[in-house]
Amino acid sequence: MQPKLTHLSLAFLFILLSLGARSQSHKNLIISLNGGVSLPFGDFSGTTLYKDSFAKTGVSLGGDATWFFHRYLGVSLSFSQSNNPIDVTTLTIEKLNDDPFLQELSIRSESFTSTVITAGISGRWAFGDNFTVYGKVMAGLLRSQTPYQLYRTTYFELGPTYYEITSSRDDAFVVVPGIGGMYLFKRGLGVKLDADYVGRKMTFPFQTSNGMRYDEREVRYIQIMIGLVVGF
Repeated sequence: MQPKLTHLSLAFLFILLSLGARSQSHKNLIISLNGGVSLPFGDFSGTTLYKDSFAKTGVSLGGDATWFFHRYLGVSLSFSQSNNPIDVTTLTIEKLNDDPFLQELSIRSESFTSTVITAGISGRWAFGDNFTVYGKVMAGLLRSQTPYQLYRTTYFELGPTYYEITSSRDDAFVVVPGIGGMYLFKRGLGVKLDADYVGRKMTFPFQTSNGMRYDEREVRYIQIMIGLVVGF
């Protein structure tokens, strides 16, 4: 009788261990801290004066949490911030070409900042015991802020003068689709790779001597981030 109980206990323990190993890719709660790059494109990275934003590849940081209420479906919350520096060299050249009376120009510029706070639905598909591929559709707030810029100009037969372009901000609703892959090691620790698309036309107000001016600018970038994951 005792050997049978021992065998049953060992079999039961083996089943539990097997289920635990298989469940690495099916944790119910996934939390991650992420970092990566923001790749601008379209008018956001374009170099046409009075239309484009001259944005360069920048840095993105963020975090997210997903609770899977079903084996394949879950709800997610996400936060990220991207800082895209301005291509000051190209902007200076374009400004000089645009004004024949401008002899010298120096520009100091902050980065273009975008903050995204979203919630949405995620779906996942497991490949093996530890690797998961997932897709998501998120929606929420996009807050974009144009850079503060300081100009030093020298015109023909005039000395150097300074003027500034103050920062402006706009908030808008945005839909953010994304895909990614995640690998969970033992005890629920893992890594993941995300790719999200953020795109929206924004309207930035500027105060001028003639009243308010509104500039429309496209904010479009692909955000690729690596995350450190904890699964529960």
